This record gives sequence, structure tokens and C-alpha cells, in this order.
Amino acid sequence: MSTTQQHWLPHSKALHLVYRRKDASNAKVIRWRALLFMAQVDLKTLRQIRETERLVLSLTGDGVNAADEEALMGNFKR
Repeated sequence: MSTTQQHWLPHSKALHLVYRRKDASNAKVIRWRALLFMAQVDLKTLRQIRETERLVLSLTGDGVNAADEEALMGNFKR
């Protein structure tokens, strides 16, 4: 996991974590600031349940061969 910010997303029936991580498709994008993932968290262990991981926001272009042309998705700023 990168040191980029992660955020909790509470829901009435579950807790989710929204985060960025290094992936083959964003390897050259600065600080992996594209691709936004979300996964449910086990409430007893506070560990993410990998089988529930979903891609929430994908790249719009080629993050490997044209990383300079890829939009950076910020850092969860309000």
C-alpha cells in the first residue's frame, strides 16, 4: 500500500476503505494518483476484505506509456 491518503466510508451495514494503490496500469503515474479503489473492512479485525475490492475511478488514458497525459486525481482534498 502506498503512503497516499486513505479514507473510511461508513455505511449503515458495513465499513469501507477508499484508497489508492500501485497497479500495473498506473505504475508511472505520479504517486499512483489515478485509480481509486474501495473495499469492505472486517469490523472485528479492521482488515480489508480483498474479495470485496472494487475499482471506483479508473484511468482515462494510458498510465504506463503516456503517464504525462493522465489526469491526476488529487489527494482527497475538500
